[in-house]
Amino acid sequence: MTCHRLIRCEPSQLVRHASAVHGTVPDDPAPGHLKRWRYAEPPVGASTGWRTRLPDGSVLGWCLEVEPGANGALAHLTVAPVAGRLTLLPEAVQRLALIPFTERELTVLARAVEPVAA
Repeated sequence: MTCHRLIRCEPSQLVRHASAVHGTVPDDPAPGHLKRWRYAEPPVGASTGWRTRLPDGSVLGWCLEVEPGANGALAHLTVAPVAGRLTLLPEAVQRLALIPFTERELTVLARAVEPVAA
């Protein structure tokens, strides 16, 4: 499941921030068997990946890919269940469950890196 958003900052800044927040290194491959949305082989500094454990024990694999846009970075955030109870659900239900997680994650990243209007 992938969500997209325009974030008004430099693409490399967004990747660096996401990596710092999640304790990863930019250009780490997508965790597990998670497929990338934008790039088969991303350019240097254009992607990062991490894992998150949910309270029920399920593990989510995340892959953030960015590309330059006219007014900032086009962010593509892909998430998929890697392990746990969430993997047992039908794909349509997984999608419904993961939409709020991806939208919230993109919003949190955007608020952290976008300049504040005076």
